[in-house]
Amino acid sequence: MKEVKLGRIAGPFRYPPFPTLQVSPMGLVPKKDGDFRLIQHLSYPENNSINDFIDKDHCSVQYSSVDEAACLINRHKTFARLSQCDVKAAFRLLPIAPHDFDLLGIKFQGEYYLNKMLPMGASISCALWEKFAKALHWIIQLKSGNDDILHYLDDFLFVESSQTSKVGNTLKLFQEVCNKIGIPLASDKTTLPTTLLMFLGIEFDTQNLIMRLPNEKLVKLSQKIRDTLDSSKITLKDMQSLLGLLNFACKVVAPGRTFCRRLINSTIGVRKSYYKIRVNKQMKADLEVWLDFLKQYNGVNCNNRQCMGFK
Repeated sequence: MKEVKLGRIAGPFRYPPFPTLQVSPMGLVPKKDGDFRLIQHLSYPENNSINDFIDKDHCSVQYSSVDEAACLINRHKTFARLSQCDVKAAFRLLPIAPHDFDLLGIKFQGEYYLNKMLPMGASISCALWEKFAKALHWIIQLKSGNDDILHYLDDFLFVESSQTSKVGNTLKLFQEVCNKIGIPLASDKTTLPTTLLMFLGIEFDTQNLIMRLPNEKLVKLSQKIRDTLDSSKITLKDMQSLLGLLNFACKVVAPGRTFCRRLINSTIGVRKSYYKIRVNKQMKADLEVWLDFLKQYNGVNCNNRQCMGFK
């Protein structure tokens, strides 16, 4: 087990190492690079899980948005240069207090293990990582003198002007600081200063001051729409999946939101994810419009975003 070799998980133990050991199910979620992300299902069992006993007020996080990225770019107009860097295995860098080890038990092939680092699956994990990420963000901002930095969990975006000789300095400083304090970076996700970059799933083009859906997402959404058009009924789960993609697309497909309403209304009162929803003529007409929009209206100007608090 890779996590055991890295010292992030202790074990194996033949017997529970604590009399109070709480064992939660484990799962693997595939990542785009072909690897897998280890998830500890701390919301099981329902109403009596580890997550049920974590104060929800401590779990709320306010993330950076696409609009904030657009506003930073808008400060520099077509002179904006974007660079990006990701922290590798972010949550797994933060250690768990030893007195909480008994809450993070794992049982695998008849043996017991302890999760020693912040797990994926704890309701508080994002909030705890955000505290660390904010501190790192502040350090880089202070040392670089560059206020045009955003982060979304482990993904850091740096915006600089090509009119200065310091383009690339913020990224370089970030790499140096992370190396000094032992934060591993995903080199394959590092992007040097450029005019075309994808952040938060949106492609930003600073030469034209446009933000749009990348081709990969266009293909995925178009296929999802066609699959729905070919169906007379789909499950609530599939409809929610489609709506999630459409709502995301609305960030950069300006006229799209109006044509989500009937799809949203179709989910009202449907309680179970496997219940079927009839895809009627009106809903299909809206989806046909969406296919046209994706061909003709993919992209909005960065100048059109609400930039309250940005000057």
